[in-house]
Amino acid sequence: MGQETLTGNNLSELREEYNQKVNETLPNNAQNSNGWPIHLNHCFGRVVLDNVFEDEWYDYVDGRPAYEHLSEEELQKAIDIADTMIEEGKSAVEELNENSLRWRDKLWIWVRYWLSWRESCVYWRCCQYVICLSLLRQSQSKIRCKLLWWLLTHPRH
Repeated sequence: MGQETLTGNNLSELREEYNQKVNETLPNNAQNSNGWPIHLNHCFGRVVLDNVFEDEWYDYVDGRPAYEHLSEEELQKAIDIADTMIEEGKSAVEELNENSLRWRDKLWIWVRYWLSWRESCVYWRCCQYVICLSLLRQSQSKIRCKLLWWLLTHPRH
């Protein structure tokens, strides 16, 4: 028997819908697409929940797994965000993922803007050094390693 809210909605059904979209539909769509920035279910969970709270979700949800501790309103918003990614595809996933990473203060999102700015920057070598140090401080990932390699091997012309 499902858990019903005061409005008569079945929370168990909403949780199952969320779970199915985040753990099956979105990863399958990513695998069958060309160039989605994320592919794993836990990444979709991060993106959906961060966008529900417009911040890092850990600060708002007490228990784990998180979707079992969301209110009816939060759960419905999470499902709506997942639906947006399913319907709109790569562009929505990129935007929502960037929101999530920005709220988590992930530097490499900003690096993209710095790299486009570097051609006009007279202090490029200094900027390059600061970016490299910041990347080294964060945990290693393929994207950070590639950016670091690129920064070190491509001086400003």
